[in-house]
Amino acid sequence: MRAQLADLLPPRGQRGRYARLLTAAAVTGALTALLVAAVEKLAESWLLHGLEGQPLWLIAVAPGFGLLLAWLLLRYGAANATPATSDEYVRAYHSRRPEVPLRDVPAKLLAGVATIGLGGSLGLEGPSIYAGAAMGHNLQERLARFFRRDEAKMLLTAGAAAGVAAVFKAPATGLIFALEAPYRDDVTRRALLPGLLASVTGYVTYVSIIGTTPVVPFIGRTLREGGFVSGIDYSDIAGAVLLGIGAGLAARGVV
Repeated sequence: MRAQLADLLPPRGQRGRYARLLTAAAVTGALTALLVAAVEKLAESWLLHGLEGQPLWLIAVAPGFGLLLAWLLLRYGAANATPATSDEYVRAYHSRRPEVPLRDVPAKLLAGVATIGLGGSLGLEGPSIYAGAAMGHNLQERLARFFRRDEAKMLLTAGAAAGVAAVFKAPATGLIFALEAPYRDDVTRRALLPGLLASVTGYVTYVSIIGTTPVVPFIGRTLREGGFVSGIDYSDIAGAVLLGIGAGLAARGVV
């Protein structure tokens, strides 16, 4: 166990620089959570809730208007920006010189707000991952003299982990996603501690603003919103287990 823990830390002569990396990861987590909280407030508390009680025709055309507004924001508010969000993180990680321009962040996040807030079929996880990856990468760019080039991807991973941890209110989920999504075995050991610290910091910052109400209620609790009852029941868990087994077997057959 001691040897495994030692593998997570750099040699003694590099501990000072690694401490700076962990500090930057914590700052990345907090800043990412602030961005994610702002996106959620704008999209759900302001726009989406504003659609409740509106005429049916307005609710029906709102998603199309949201997509048009998102296209305009991407077309004229950012240089060569694409609608991709979480894919940008994976692409940047595999790039020899990752680029997640900070100038594109406002337009892409506002495009996500327009799509989600007006009823489009998009979740908060994509913009959250993109916001975290952009925050981590650009923080490293601003403090480049304190870090090595390979540490840029650690902050990239830490930011993505913080985004997922915040939006799902689940630090472990954020860490696992950020480490597994790039499909690289070598990322886990080196990025584990920065990703964990960013996830925890992002989660604490986010719930201090939004609250700790779970995204999906636990067994025995149901919420009625918009005429629908949402919650987890034993039948849902059984169905998820069967779905997981089937998906695993199907994936194994494909591979």
